Amino acid sequence: MITCLSFNRLKVCAVVLLIVVAVGCTSSSSTTGDGTSTLNLDSQQAVAVTDGSGQGTFSFNLAQGQSAFQMVASTPGGQQIRIRSVVGPSGKKLIDESTASTVSGAVVFQSSPVTFSAPVLVGVLLPGTYTVTVEIKGPQKKSVLGGVEIPVSIVFKSDANFNSGTLRVNLIMVGPIGDSTDMQDGFESAFDIMKEIYDQAGISLDPKWYDWAGPGQIPNPASGSSFYLDIANAVRGNAVNIVIGETVQGANGREDKYSISGSSPGPAIPTVRSAVAIAALKLTGTDGKFNYGRKKGDSSYNKPGSTQVNSDETLLAAEEMSQVTAHYLGLSHIVEFNGGSVAASADALTDTVSCTTVSNCRLDEDARSNLAFPFPLTVYTTNGSQNNENNGVDTYTRDILTDQQRAVLNRSSLVE
Repeated sequence: MITCLSFNRLKVCAVVLLIVVAVGCTSSSSTTGDGTSTLNLDSQQAVAVTDGSGQGTFSFNLAQGQSAFQMVASTPGGQQIRIRSVVGPSGKKLIDESTASTVSGAVVFQSSPVTFSAPVLVGVLLPGTYTVTVEIKGPQKKSVLGGVEIPVSIVFKSDANFNSGTLRVNLIMVGPIGDSTDMQDGFESAFDIMKEIYDQAGISLDPKWYDWAGPGQIPNPASGSSFYLDIANAVRGNAVNIVIGETVQGANGREDKYSISGSSPGPAIPTVRSAVAIAALKLTGTDGKFNYGRKKGDSSYNKPGSTQVNSDETLLAAEEMSQVTAHYLGLSHIVEFNGGSVAASADALTDTVSCTTVSNCRLDEDARSNLAFPFPLTVYTTNGSQNNENNGVDTYTRDILTDQQRAVLNRSSLVE
C-alpha cells in the first residue's frame, strides 16, 4: 500500500509493508530523527494456544540487564482478551485474576490487542523465565474457545535509570488539520507547554511532525482501526503516536471529550490501537483557531464566527496531549466518576489524592491540578459565577505529577 505523508512538512510517498516475523528473537531500533532519542528495544515472539476454557500459556526469558518489558497479545477472530496472570522466575505473581484493574488494565477483558507492561509500580525485575496465562472470550456464547492461537510480541528495554529519560513523540496531523496554518501553529505552541509538563518527570520529548492524508473525523483508537496500524508502520518506531483530527469518533463523554488513548498502557509495536487521538475542533471550537476571540479588547473578541470554548485553548490542548500520552505510558486517572460522584480511586498509587464529588474535587487543589485528573474543572467565584476575565470557560490548570506518577512514566518501555 502506498501512503502519502509529509516529514517536516515536505510531501513524500512511502511504501508501507506489513512484515510477518517468525517465532524467534530479533532486535529493532529506530533512527534519532529530529531529537535525541536512540531507544533500542529487543524483542521476542511467542504463541499461546488456548484450551477449551479459553486459556493459554506461554513463557519468555528476561535477560540480565533488561530492566522492563511489555507484552502485546492479539486475538485472530474478534475475541476479547485479557492477561490472567504473569508469574516471575521466583514464583512471585506480578498480576493474577485477583489483581485490581487499578494496578493493570490488562486484567480486564478488552478488544484485541491487550498490553501489559512491567515493572508495574516499583521494584526491580529479576532475570529469568516469566510464565504468562492469557484468556479469551468469544463474541457469542457458543464461540469456540479452544485451539485458538494467540500471537504475542514481547519487547524489552535495558535502562537502569528510572529517574529520567527521553520519549519519542510522533505528531500526525490528519487531513484538514495538516492543511491549516492556524492548527499547525496552535499545536506546536501546545507541544512546547507539553515539554515543560514532562520536564518535571525528568522526561525530554523528541518530536517529529507528519501530515497524513485522511478524513476530518478519525477513528476511535480504543476500538482499534487499520488506520492507526498503517500510520504506525509508516512513521518512526518506538514512539507514542499523537494523531490529530478535526473530530474523533466516540469522543463524546466528559472524560474523553478531547482525547482518547488506544489503551493504557499502549502498545510499543504497530497495532490497530497504537495511537492516541486528539479532537482538535473540541479544543478550539468550530472556528479552528486557537484563542481566536479570547481577550476582551482584541479585534476578534466576540467576532462573528469566533468560538472560544476555553479561556486558554492552547493550554487546554497541552494538558490533553500530556494526559493522553501519560495514559499511553501506563498512567491511570487519579479518580473515576459515576455522574457527579467519584466511583473509585482509579490508580494504585499511594501519593495521589482522591475526592468524593465534582464539587469536592474542585476545592481540592492537589486533585484538580493533577495531570491525571480526568477532565478540566471550571473555576467559579464565591457567588457561583464563572471566573473568567477572557472569553471562554476558565478551568483549573492540570499539570502536576506526584513522585510515583513520575516513576510510572519512567518505567515505560518507550522511555529511554
